[in-house]
Amino acid sequence: MVIDPHSNRLRRLEFRPVSYDVDELVDLLEYAECDMIVMSATIGTGHALFPSRIMPHHPDMDPDYVPRVVEQCHQRDIAVTSWVVFNIQDVRSADDYAPAQKWPDMQIKFLPALDGTTIDGPVGMCLLGSPYWEILAEFQTEVLDLDVDALWFDGYSLRGMPGEFRPGCVCDHCARAFREDSGLDLPEREDWHDERFLTWVDWRWDRLMANTEKIVERVHAHRPGVPMTLNTANHPWDAPGWKQQWEWGGPMRRYRNVYTSHHAGTYDFNGSNLAMLNAKLAKAQSDEGADIWTPLWSGRESRAGSPRPRHLANHGLAAITEGVWPWWGMAHGSDQSLAETQPLYRWTALKQANQVVKAREPWFGGDELEFVGIVASEHTVNFYDRARDGSHNYDDHSSGLFGTHAMLSEAHLLHRILYEDHLRERDFGDCQVVILSNAACLDDDCCDALRGFVDSGGLLIAGYESTLCDAHGARRDDFALADVFGASWRDSITPQRQRDVSRGLIMVDPSLTGGVEHICIGARHCLIDPAAGAEVLAVSDPFGGNAGDEPAIVTNSFGSGEAIYFAEDFGVGYWSRPYTWTRDLLAGLSLRRTPPVQVDGPSVLHINALQADGELRVHLLNLPFATNRMMNRNAMATVEEVVPLHDVVVRVNLGAFSSADGEPFTSARAAIADLDLSVVPDGDSLLITVPRVEEHEILVLR
Repeated sequence: MVIDPHSNRLRRLEFRPVSYDVDELVDLLEYAECDMIVMSATIGTGHALFPSRIMPHHPDMDPDYVPRVVEQCHQRDIAVTSWVVFNIQDVRSADDYAPAQKWPDMQIKFLPALDGTTIDGPVGMCLLGSPYWEILAEFQTEVLDLDVDALWFDGYSLRGMPGEFRPGCVCDHCARAFREDSGLDLPEREDWHDERFLTWVDWRWDRLMANTEKIVERVHAHRPGVPMTLNTANHPWDAPGWKQQWEWGGPMRRYRNVYTSHHAGTYDFNGSNLAMLNAKLAKAQSDEGADIWTPLWSGRESRAGSPRPRHLANHGLAAITEGVWPWWGMAHGSDQSLAETQPLYRWTALKQANQVVKAREPWFGGDELEFVGIVASEHTVNFYDRARDGSHNYDDHSSGLFGTHAMLSEAHLLHRILYEDHLRERDFGDCQVVILSNAACLDDDCCDALRGFVDSGGLLIAGYESTLCDAHGARRDDFALADVFGASWRDSITPQRQRDVSRGLIMVDPSLTGGVEHICIGARHCLIDPAAGAEVLAVSDPFGGNAGDEPAIVTNSFGSGEAIYFAEDFGVGYWSRPYTWTRDLLAGLSLRRTPPVQVDGPSVLHINALQADGELRVHLLNLPFATNRMMNRNAMATVEEVVPLHDVVVRVNLGAFSSADGEPFTSARAAIADLDLSVVPDGDSLLITVPRVEEHEILVLR
């Protein structure tokens, strides 16, 4: 019996012990009102938990456990997704990793560091040049024959475990494959001045994507359309021990015929507020759908404590607002040490979160309305500003992305993520505005796509060194889009050049910043020469010894569209110094185009708008940043009180959007409050006032 595992199944739990009392487990799932369990037919050490003919069996395998879980869950309409290790996960000792013991010639071989340093101990499997991908694909057909409903791949990476991080793979299989594909020998060490190494970094991702597609094809040949999810592990935060970059996070690209998944800010992170951006990153990777995960605890060291119900509920509400599936982890990994009976207080907290989610399921999903696209550039993350030894300030990427997202979210502007794949495919969706928050390393094809976007009427907003480097980080003589920006690069002022890179700016038109003439974005910046015909919006203030009258923000007409160039690194600036004038300026300039939906409300209000079943569903999420005044994303945030919002005004701009049949909406309802609302025509717009937003409201227009 196979049931549909993804249609409106939003109450998902990861619980993956080697074995458990099946009757008790299914009773607890039903008690907590779960409609899906992510369990294991295998564990991180690669052992099968069923009589596989391919993978070695776990020494404590109960051959009846997985089939009984599947059977009893299906009897109660609970879907079963099997967690699968793609490469390696949850391994404490290399000797415990079963695939490496069985296929030693297919292990990852790690690249030495620039100084020749190698590491002994970590182990993993080569998914690039070796035929291990065929073994992995064939193993999934065995898993599916257990009647599980879907597959969820963890460990989607090129790392080894346990131990230090070194990149792979440079095994003999990869040497042959790399030479066939590139005509080059493998690099001898990590060296960001070696063209072989730079080519190899890209080749790894290309090869991984190609082999992933082959795995998907093999699995779908066995069971057409079975849902498969990849944990691409490239969320933009970098904690100790987590290096979501080129070393082992998955490619920042679009994936075909699979779902994608991101952690939504875990451990000590401010997960509730990071969930929104991580959801956007995940769903931009897959047109099929995406999910976000969080543990029931708020930090690894505190998993013995009671979960925070509000934290769990906020996770679910953030996912629903973004149109992705939420799920929670009961126990991290599938270690036998975590297979003990889980305390009931965890299941009770999960039940409370599931009840919040369940009340919103009838209005989940739909086609997302789009307005602004933020470019997240894989090549900028991998190659920008690298020293020869690979040293790199990863915060530049994550802070710029977080800061730009924060400004748009606080200004209630609909926005999404665009990867380089979107640019190369000329797929801007319905975005009228595209933002480059220091997307420095873009190839000529991506730049040509952006030039075409502006030429055809789009609005491009770019900052700092965007397009100043080629795809591998080599600095061009000028911005690749200097003709579009209406500005040419002269120099960059960085912390290495000047102790305090911040400078004051004087707005030529203070109305753009709420009447404030003197502002400071507070970030590194470029010195530029405006082109003839470009309009200068701001110049530098001589205060503090800076050169005065240096153009800092310019706007330029190009074709049927317009570009606005910030010499300042505005995303990083806002993340470290959240001045309201920076947010107001970016939002106001974006509003030179008309968004389909606008909302007037406090900055704690997150919004999204989706269309489904002839309805427009505007999600209003009241999510405070933190009650305990969290000052950075690495601090544990506690949201203990949500103050209701009153009289939130939603404007639906019919000039930019109308109902599915082309007729204006005539009725509106606050779905959660179960309250009919008035629809007031206002020129080409409709105005609806939502009288009260508690934690989350859904405005439904028909």
